Amino acid sequence: MMRRRGRRTSGFTLIELVIVLTVVAILAILAVRSYKGYVIRSRRIEAETQLLQLAQKLEQNYAQFDTYNTTATADGTKNAPTPADLGFPQSPAKPESPIYTIDFPSPPTSTYFLIRATPVTSTMNMKDGFLQFDSTGLKSWDRNNDAAITDDERTWNP
Repeated sequence: MMRRRGRRTSGFTLIELVIVLTVVAILAILAVRSYKGYVIRSRRIEAETQLLQLAQKLEQNYAQFDTYNTTATADGTKNAPTPADLGFPQSPAKPESPIYTIDFPSPPTSTYFLIRATPVTSTMNMKDGFLQFDSTGLKSWDRNNDAAITDDERTWNP
């Protein structure tokens, strides 16, 4: 009986290793993209919450003064409100790293206000478009950041 002489192989071939690395790289790319989308959406939801809280403060101000464009200062004078006058931060994020800036595009009138959350340009959300809310309860999200709100952008839901 003859014995076969052959080399016994163990381990991975180069092709198997390249295939495994390719699959891992594809999974990593998908995971990072998904994570970035989640972070952008969560920051947008935070800005939505901040807009609604500011709108609530404006409604409380309206109940007290019967107008949106007046607020009382510490010395008792009345003037047009800013988010800071209403005890509200300018950004929903931490002051050292703002994601959105919340402001009034135009000063509130006696019967109408419009508040807007605009993404800061150096953040992941910079191309996410701005959110706005007005005294009639209309919520809008300018998804493509072109300053024109279309009918399908009349909601905050993605």
